[in-house]
Amino acid sequence: MITLYSLSGDHLEQVEVEPGTPLPENVIWIDLFAPGDNEDSIVEAWTGISIPTREDMTEIEESSRFYMETGAQYLTVPILHAVDLDHRELAPVTFILHGSRLITVRYANPKSFTTYILRSTKPGNGLISAKCSGLSIMLGITEATTNRLADILEGVAGKIDAASHSIYRRQPKARPMTTQDFRHILTQIGGQGTFLSRMRESLAGISRMLVYLSATSNPASGKKETRSWIKSLERDTQ
Repeated sequence: MITLYSLSGDHLEQVEVEPGTPLPENVIWIDLFAPGDNEDSIVEAWTGISIPTREDMTEIEESSRFYMETGAQYLTVPILHAVDLDHRELAPVTFILHGSRLITVRYANPKSFTTYILRSTKPGNGLISAKCSGLSIMLGITEATTNRLADILEGVAGKIDAASHSIYRRQPKARPMTTQDFRHILTQIGGQGTFLSRMRESLAGISRMLVYLSATSNPASGKKETRSWIKSLERDTQ
């Protein structure tokens, strides 16, 4: 699915384009979600740059996640998304900065994307300004992602505390724990440990992306307020 957004004053606005027509100049963000029916080829024809396939994004080595090609910056990071209520996986998301435009390529729908889209398309949202660029949108999505991870981390900590409490702070007259009880609690703690490992991998990927942005010569990232924003996000991922 291709969704196009343009800048409309203090918010983003979805743009409808008829098949086979040129890309409007005012489109600032192209969101390519689970592309099908040659949709990646359509975006390539619009922009003149290459769109990575799902296999490209999944198989890319860690050292090759950030690169320049045909005047565009490609940045791929692993982001957590919910498979179901109790199971979250990592999925690669590629951000492409091409001039002042952002292109996102993803095959999962992390809640941070949904949250950012809902907020940024409302007038007076505080996220979008008249000078907004594709980089600003990317940093906004990144901020929504780190905020979401912080919320999830708080929930995980609560679950681990509750499991520990059931073992170490039992009432003197409470029923003795059975072997099955212990196994259940240890399984819970082990599951949360696996989840925390995935979260660390996601945060590490985001942190490396921000360091890369700080070191590159993207004109938009050279602005004082943008540099400060990137540094703030770097601290949030530590």
